Amino acid sequence: MQAMPNMKAFMALMLASTMVLAAEDQKPVNVFEEPLIVPKRYETTDPKSVLASFVDFEFGLATAPAHVEDQLEDAWVDFARKGKVAAWKNAPMPEERTRFWSEPEVDIKLAADTGVTVFRMGIDWARLVPDAEFAMTGTLVPTAWARYVEILKMVKDAGMKIMLTIFHHSLPIWLQKTGGWTNSTSVDYFGLFVEAVVSGSILCPVIQVI
Repeated sequence: MQAMPNMKAFMALMLASTMVLAAEDQKPVNVFEEPLIVPKRYETTDPKSVLASFVDFEFGLATAPAHVEDQLEDAWVDFARKGKVAAWKNAPMPEERTRFWSEPEVDIKLAADTGVTVFRMGIDWARLVPDAEFAMTGTLVPTAWARYVEILKMVKDAGMKIMLTIFHHSLPIWLQKTGGWTNSTSVDYFGLFVEAVVSGSILCPVIQVI
């Protein structure tokens, strides 16, 4: 098997994924007992082969609605309830996940206590657009959007930057029933959803739109 020319950078990224920042002094803590040795055959001086630079690099933690939110009704939950997700049976009350919707402060504090500077979280399409009527008008459920704004403010108040994910593999159930992404109208609906989110974000002081 031919070695990847950018293996050194790749291994550096893997090492970075095993490091945490101490909450007290913000210094990197290497969890390896011995330093990582990179074989010379993987070393490179070609800047084009470097996957990432750690200059001004920021560590972050990530979540997604389908992984952490409770009180969620989307295609992924529907899929799991039908017995098609083995892990769904590994824990009691799996639909509660980590209760990020009703108790987001718990996960947010855990993330902030690691010392990371970026928190990636998502907003759920199904929660904000529960039916085709909302989708066709390009509007969001006001109470759900307001709750997300509250959660986003909690993240920012905890000292972390927000990386907002608009879609993370889970469709609204009503859209899944029409064929999901195999139905070309899904693209149009998603476009309206994105426009509504961006419009709302511009008016939301806790979200920085780049």
